[in-house]
Amino acid sequence: GGGVTGISFPPEWCVKTAYNGQGRVAQPGFTNPIWVDGLLLLIDKKVAAKKVDRASVGGKQMEVQMANAFASADLGFVWSFKGQRSLVLYSRQATTHAAKSN
Repeated sequence: GGGVTGISFPPEWCVKTAYNGQGRVAQPGFTNPIWVDGLLLLIDKKVAAKKVDRASVGGKQMEVQMANAFASADLGFVWSFKGQRSLVLYSRQATTHAAKSN
């Protein structure tokens, strides 16, 4: 499916595709939850892994950390609320003790 067009992201984010969406954010303790408009980001892990290799050779510590964060992420969600932009990254984790649904 086609993602959002006409939006550019910092190259270090390694965004393959972005989709309009909503996410739920809240204050600590999940108080005052609200829905916010944002973008779901599909991260290009192959490109991100190459950036890790390049950053590791003579890169600054912050560049290496950022490259590692995006290389280990599958998805991201970026939004703006009250003038503050935020980003979360999600990584798929294998579980051995998944809860069974009835």
